[in-house]
Amino acid sequence: EQLDDPVVTDCMQEIRDLLSAHAPIDHDTMMALRSTFWRLLKHIQPLDIDFMLSLISTAQETIQAVRGRDVIFLLGGTGSGKSTTIHYLGESTMQRRTEFGTDHIHPVACSPALERFTVSASAHSQTQTIQAVKVCAPTA
Repeated sequence: EQLDDPVVTDCMQEIRDLLSAHAPIDHDTMMALRSTFWRLLKHIQPLDIDFMLSLISTAQETIQAVRGRDVIFLLGGTGSGKSTTIHYLGESTMQRRTEFGTDHIHPVACSPALERFTVSASAHSQTQTIQAVKVCAPTA
């Protein structure tokens, strides 16, 4: 079924063309072949092993950080404000901004523990892993 895939078909044709047009293979052709092979491999490779290992490592760190503590999970779609909410709960100094024609609340000063929680006006994912941050409950 992968042979019917247009990306696979295009890559295979590029490889055939490069190999048939150049004998012997020069450096530029070798670099073009390498690039095409990598594009093909990225497309058909089911998992990015290095990325998966980094996710596992981050998950293990998060498990240690929350072990024995009360935990609040913030779940929501991309762009719903999870990272913004974390900054608010972590008492970051927030400011209204306009980016790309969109108003949003942006942290302008935060603790070092919150710096990894990036915020933007776009609806593109900013966070790729489950992360833990200590938030102190406000005192009355």
